Amino acid sequence: MQTTISQRVLVPAIAIAAIAGLYFMSTGVAEARVGSTSLNRTASSTTASSTRPRTVDATCMSTAVETRETALMTAWGDLNTSLTAGLTERKTAFVAAWAMSDTAERSKALKAAWATWKTDKKDAHTEFKSDRKAAWDSYKATVKSQCKVTLPKEEAMEKAAKDSSAI
Repeated sequence: MQTTISQRVLVPAIAIAAIAGLYFMSTGVAEARVGSTSLNRTASSTTASSTRPRTVDATCMSTAVETRETALMTAWGDLNTSLTAGLTERKTAFVAAWAMSDTAERSKALKAAWATWKTDKKDAHTEFKSDRKAAWDSYKATVKSQCKVTLPKEEAMEKAAKDSSAI
């Protein structure tokens, strides 16, 4: 019976893993790590529970969230308006370019239309990102100074991918 290379390597690897598992199990090394982690959690939770529970001003938070969301909706609306205006301008330029009889002039007009659209789109997205960041920065400052709350990680601005615009 022929053995393949993977069988010659796999059998010793399984044996080594089994021996290592038995060793750690018998010496209690794995339990010591788990135990120390659970002790740290217990100590920190005891400390947290011994302090006074923090009350949150729900009205302040509600107002801050409403202000943030309104600013974000306005930023999206402005982006939409800017992109629609740019696309309308691009359409008009394309129609005018294709109506030209001179090929060289048409080519120049089409290149100019694409360049203008690229600039308009970039400017709209730059303004949107700036407005979005301003809304989140204002929100964080309000929550920290007026509501006296430290925001959890879940309540953070999303990062936009290269081709998307996250809120």
